[in-house]
Amino acid sequence: MATKKSLTVKVIAGILLILLFGCATHGNEQIRDQERVSKILPGITTKAEVTELVGKPTEVTFSDDGDETWKYILSKAQMRASSLIPVVGLFTGGADTQTYTLTVRFKDDIVKSVGKGEMTGGGGSLLDK
Repeated sequence: MATKKSLTVKVIAGILLILLFGCATHGNEQIRDQERVSKILPGITTKAEVTELVGKPTEVTFSDDGDETWKYILSKAQMRASSLIPVVGLFTGGADTQTYTLTVRFKDDIVKSVGKGEMTGGGGSLLDK
């Protein structure tokens, strides 16, 4: 049978592990590499070169005028420590999120335009609508 002290140590160690590893990343990490992204130049860079620089897109769409748009997404979520506190966690939310996007528009095989975006947020509390 475990002693009260060893049980407390195990609980604290478990909470620390959750805090250390309480993050998730999904998407294309290469779009955060400014050196790579800066090499995507309108009027110069081809589809093959974009694929070589940042990989395959998350999404591909086509416009009525024949342009092709490649969208890349990277999402990161970090669990909030306060979410582990009983009752308090219900009001503070579960995670802070960061989303990065890279949008590359092509005319034929050549880059027409490049756009980057970043969004920060959080959520998961009872107060969120």
